[in-house]
Amino acid sequence: MSDAQIEELGSARTIPQDVFIVSPVNGFILSRNISAGQRFEKFTEFYRIADQSHVWIFAEVLGADAQAFRPGAIAKVSLPDTGRTLRARVSDVCPEVDPKLRIVGLEAGHAIPG
Repeated sequence: MSDAQIEELGSARTIPQDVFIVSPVNGFILSRNISAGQRFEKFTEFYRIADQSHVWIFAEVLGADAQAFRPGAIAKVSLPDTGRTLRARVSDVCPEVDPKLRIVGLEAGHAIPG
């Protein structure tokens, strides 16, 4: 409950019929574990929300291009469907090369708009 809702409980001295739950973070709802009228216990997880302020990007690059990517390098990632560009720090380069496609997997974390 928000601070305002708790204050209202104290001043009205009645239990409200509806309680509005406000998420402490912005994000994408991954799962909903509660329904209207359902009882719950303390520490029940109502929703699981993905915080989108930091995301992981998994990419595959051609083996020849992979030489430019090392852990700690900054990668520029373009999202063609939205036109957005993100900067991300490369955290890992997979040592395996796909023999058919000749691609290497990259893992970049903490992408930030830029």
